[in-house]
Amino acid sequence: MMPDRRRFLIGAAAGTAFLGWASRTQAAAIKFTPEAFGASGDGTTDDYDAFVRLIGAVNREGQATVVLGPGRRYFLDRHIHAGNGIEDLVFSDCDGLTIEGNRSRISVKGDLYRNRASVRSLSGLVFRNCRLVTLRHFELAGGVEQTTRVSALTEPPSHGLAFHGCSDVTIDNMIVRHFAADGLYIRESRRPGAASMRQASRQFEVRNSRFLFNARQALSIIQLRDGLFENCDFSYTGYIDADGRTGPYGSHSPG
Repeated sequence: MMPDRRRFLIGAAAGTAFLGWASRTQAAAIKFTPEAFGASGDGTTDDYDAFVRLIGAVNREGQATVVLGPGRRYFLDRHIHAGNGIEDLVFSDCDGLTIEGNRSRISVKGDLYRNRASVRSLSGLVFRNCRLVTLRHFELAGGVEQTTRVSALTEPPSHGLAFHGCSDVTIDNMIVRHFAADGLYIRESRRPGAASMRQASRQFEVRNSRFLFNARQALSIIQLRDGLFENCDFSYTGYIDADGRTGPYGSHSPG
């Protein structure tokens, strides 16, 4: 089992001072709330469509602050299977995005049966080619403790937080738990850049956050340049609680 707390740097030479990327975040021009797009936040009503509308508005604006309701419990009562039209919630090409969580929770549907690879739970939140992103003070719950599957079925891309080619990212006081894949997943952009090379993610600060009870990994880094992880907990992978119990879904070996 991994140690409860870790502080480590990625891609920084010894003695390099981190500049505090959050301090360079631009002031967002517009504030959005899920409730303005029809979300209830009562823990039982399906808020998926409201979040689709919310994220569509943010992506069109490009720079915004999303303010979650204090203590609200948002529930995304959908899952993905071939042909059902449901997709992950994806922030794309944002330049100055803050999500103020106010101790709220976003949960995705976990009570499903994975009988083929195309059937999976939603990711929590996905960010593609975004810059100056700050996430703080909320929880993402993946519901894998309720999921069942065919034996030896391959792992899904159902991550709690997924970043593709993002830069200047701050994650603070987050809990990301019970996802079928990784709690935090950081990789290069899927968009080809100069000379067909894909841009690595860059400059991440992750502080005071916990990534627990995820079925594959607490943290997976594919490409990241310059990262600071401080006072974080990456543990209990493959378990559903701190007593070491395993659920019906089990775990995935990284691969």
